[in-house]
Amino acid sequence: MVEYKKLNEIATIINGYAFKSSKYITNGYRVIRITNVQKGFLCDDDPKYYAQENSLSKYELFEKDILISLTGNVGRVGFVEKDILPAYLNQRVGCIRINSETILPRYLFHFLNNDLFEQKCIKEAKGIAQLNLSTEWLKNVRVRVPSLEEQQRIVKILDKAEEIRTKKKLANEKLDEFLKSTFIDMFGDPEFNNKNWEKVVIRDVVKDVKYGTSSKAGLTGTYPILRMGNLTYNGAIVLDDLKYIDLKESEIDKYTVHKGDILFNRTNSKELVGKTAVYRGTNTVAFAGYLVRVRTNNLAHYEFLSAFMNSSYMKKKLQMKCKNIVGMANINAQEFQDFDIYLPPIDLQNQFAQIVQKIEAQKEKNQKVIEQMDNLFNSLMQQAFNGEL
Repeated sequence: MVEYKKLNEIATIINGYAFKSSKYITNGYRVIRITNVQKGFLCDDDPKYYAQENSLSKYELFEKDILISLTGNVGRVGFVEKDILPAYLNQRVGCIRINSETILPRYLFHFLNNDLFEQKCIKEAKGIAQLNLSTEWLKNVRVRVPSLEEQQRIVKILDKAEEIRTKKKLANEKLDEFLKSTFIDMFGDPEFNNKNWEKVVIRDVVKDVKYGTSSKAGLTGTYPILRMGNLTYNGAIVLDDLKYIDLKESEIDKYTVHKGDILFNRTNSKELVGKTAVYRGTNTVAFAGYLVRVRTNNLAHYEFLSAFMNSSYMKKKLQMKCKNIVGMANINAQEFQDFDIYLPPIDLQNQFAQIVQKIEAQKEKNQKVIEQMDNLFNSLMQQAFNGEL
């Protein structure tokens, strides 16, 4: 007989601590933040570290802990592996630590990583500007708990399916790494300008900089609208969780983006402010007020400027420059244009852009395969947790 148990009957739920970014050090315990919790995995491309302190032992993470995002993209779940330890838990990330012999950690991870659970989190979350889940709500989540033998069988099937699709996703990550190394090979490190390119400021290489619309978006409307959550930290635009908006005829040119436009995230948490991405689509979409639309002039290719903004050097500069405003960080359009940038010959920039376009085309092909595998994986998940697998 299959049982259903509340999460707090089989696990301890732990809230994170508000670590101070001013106390980050170069090595120590990783601070696992909400940005690290992605859909089904933990990503730590930009690690932050804190000194070990006895007073923080409550927030120390252990292998097989399950982490869940409680703010923003609520309901995303990751599994703590040994290679990310030692680590502490930051605020607005929940830790689910199994304390019962009736359930396997990987089984519970897969149960919570189910799309249906994520949708439930989004539906039950509170907040308007930003969704929030409470750990009290989490404690009452009901979990299907079959026999340990059945759990082991389900875990074996789902772990194998996940391994296959993870390999496909890693292929795209390798392509992103290749582009970053290609940028350095062609143009040199932005921090040192070791190829001695002419130095200018961004305003010298742009012809148009506009803030997005402040009008409220909804579930229906003429134009899909890109918001700050649609820009990733690594410089991509994802079309997940889109909302829509209507625009007056006089607003269409002002508040929409076209292929080749750059979007800059001017307001966000300190870690995320300054996210930059090129819009490579062909459909006309709107963009929200926390974003800035940037169009380059004939001195700079948009792919070059975007890659420069996504360099590790610029990520550090953006964090140093941004101002905190009521819990959010901000870099306005004028400050964005004041940043220094080196200026290689436009022919070399165009060569780089051609490489980017080939890589993006390959990533798009890979993504279609990934989506097919995601559908297969989700089908297996539904069958598993409905007792049909």
